[in-house]
Amino acid sequence: MAICFGLAVWCIYDGFINKDFIAAHLDQQGRADGTLILNRLGGPILLLAALGLSLWLSKMRRGGLVATDQALIVKKTLQIPYSSIKQIDKTHFQDRGYFLLTYDSQQEGQRTIRLDQRDYDNLGPILERLIEAVSCPFFVGYGPHRPGSGRSVARARATLHDC
Repeated sequence: MAICFGLAVWCIYDGFINKDFIAAHLDQQGRADGTLILNRLGGPILLLAALGLSLWLSKMRRGGLVATDQALIVKKTLQIPYSSIKQIDKTHFQDRGYFLLTYDSQQEGQRTIRLDQRDYDNLGPILERLIEAVSCPFFVGYGPHRPGSGRSVARARATLHDC
């Protein structure tokens, strides 16, 4: 991030402010050569890259996903006790990198959240920890349904009440 920001400042300075650099990279007709064009275009692009990278890093630092002995803590604000989890749908975990977690919330009733590998690091072990903590053999994408087995996905969708 600091490298992108430093290069952006350097390119913007050379491309727009440094008169000697600008004069050295103009031809007889006053047209910019490749180096000057690169500095004029690359500076703002690198500045946007530094901004995007800093936003992404701040998003990653804001909080994560923690599986404790009693509950799953999402972004340090949402605490989901394992006893309130009703369904874990990991049908798309292997190919798309996310799973759906349905739980009972005291304030909002039954709620489903999507936990994605783009938002949280180390999601595979967290999912395994959830499965261990809830200890039910019938999960979506985990239980009796195997791709290509001819069984319907509806048969594979079991909730924790079916245990």
